[in-house]
Amino acid sequence: LDKERGAIIMPSNDNILKRVVYLCAFIFILFPLLAITLASIFGGRLAWAENTKFIHGFLYVASNLLGMANPLTVWEPTTGIGVAIVIDIYTAVAALISFGIMLNVVNLFRIPHEINNLIRKVVANEVLVPMIALGIIIPTWYAGLCSFMGAILALAENWHVSEGILYVLSNILGLAVPLTNVSPDSAAGKVIDVVISSIALGYIAIFADYVTTLNPSTFVRVK
Repeated sequence: LDKERGAIIMPSNDNILKRVVYLCAFIFILFPLLAITLASIFGGRLAWAENTKFIHGFLYVASNLLGMANPLTVWEPTTGIGVAIVIDIYTAVAALISFGIMLNVVNLFRIPHEINNLIRKVVANEVLVPMIALGIIIPTWYAGLCSFMGAILALAENWHVSEGILYVLSNILGLAVPLTNVSPDSAAGKVIDVVISSIALGYIAIFADYVTTLNPSTFVRVK
């Protein structure tokens, strides 16, 4: 806000581009690395307690940490139940903290406001702005992101593209009954799945942040 002239100064294209680049770096690189690091630490500790391979503990914790509808492993703790319970609790807490961090990062970049500004360029009605955002733009981008990531996973696992998309949708939406029974078999496919699920949490944070910016009381007071 320019106090002398009383005008609102819009961010420059360079600043917007920088914010997009930083946000993408956080969602597509830093957040997946955080998930992999946490799964490695907790999973390694669990594998040590269970006297099993590291990969079993890693995949077990990663599946729980990211809330995957299709777990990456059928292995489960048998001997160190006490350790497993403690690790599961800390994993749940870590998941909440990670989501909170992502939500604050998304809020820092003012994504909901940028979405609204984009819609206002073609729509003047303020009531329609959030309806278009929540009903069209966000779901469409969500579906497109799932399709893109599902195609990558399908390529890595030699699946049909539709199977990859359905698998990713099932995980990202947290469906109790998955849309497909396939799951990654290769190590590369499982790592890609962990990255995809981590990215999905970032996108869910964008949706959650948009909802928190809504203020229905404003329209009620106006009426």
